[in-house]
Amino acid sequence: MSLERRLDLRRQSSVSPSRQRRPTNSVVIPLHAREQLRQQPTPARSLGPLPWLRRSSMAISALLATGTLTVYGGTVYSQQQWHDATRELEQLRQQERQLVIATEALRQNVMQLEQQDELDNLALISEQTLYMTPAPPRDRSPDATASSKPPRPSPAADFPLGY
Repeated sequence: MSLERRLDLRRQSSVSPSRQRRPTNSVVIPLHAREQLRQQPTPARSLGPLPWLRRSSMAISALLATGTLTVYGGTVYSQQQWHDATRELEQLRQQERQLVIATEALRQNVMQLEQQDELDNLALISEQTLYMTPAPPRDRSPDATASSKPPRPSPAADFPLGY
């Protein structure tokens, strides 16, 4: 852009609004006509149920927005809980598989040890066994038992043995 064109544009923009030309399609309303327009009843004020309808529709919109956000929050929270529970369940299943594998490995190991040491175990068991000969039978006559033990005094009241 040339320097002369810039200067022309600056001069045009610095012209005061009173010097500028008014557009030809604008309408000029005298001051007293403006006051009359303000005093005339507007059609919106004459309709009674419209403000009530607007307020009620705004309240319903607010309730719907609140309900929607609540349902959305609940859905997100439940999905997060579901995801955490599923992850925990998978971990528990993996631990169960590991425990089953470890248990079976221990069983196999014990079975192998039993098969290898079956004869050694029998020898250990026979070494630890204590054989005793029975005592000679004793005479159980009623006179011998009565004379050897003094009679017991009977208690004054019969109380159960637990007291």
